[in-house]
Amino acid sequence: QTAEQAIAQKVPVEEEDVYWLKKAYLATRYPRPGDYRVPSENYTKADADRAIRLAEACLKWASDVEDLPDPGLTGRDSGLEAQTTMDIRKRRWADLVGTSASASDAEKRAVYANAPEW
Repeated sequence: QTAEQAIAQKVPVEEEDVYWLKKAYLATRYPRPGDYRVPSENYTKADADRAIRLAEACLKWASDVEDLPDPGLTGRDSGLEAQTTMDIRKRRWADLVGTSASASDAEKRAVYANAPEW
């Protein structure tokens, strides 16, 4: 297991927090028919602080995991974002093949030739 894989597995929020955040999001985004209350009035300042804390923790975690696509914070074109993600995956595949005992030298050279530089 690589260091990055270890980081990726350390999600900073508990499962019940994810469930609560999902429920809160859905209730405000898609109110139930016949429920005429203002969705924002169903939550307190403490709920808002909790949601922000959870979201910030998830964003920080996601920014530390290279494989996850950039959520558009850079303002770059989505095609460029997709290409960058693909380049990262190609490079990692090349690194894996390069350390493989079962790949021939010709296979390793071919994979490295198509992989972007770090």
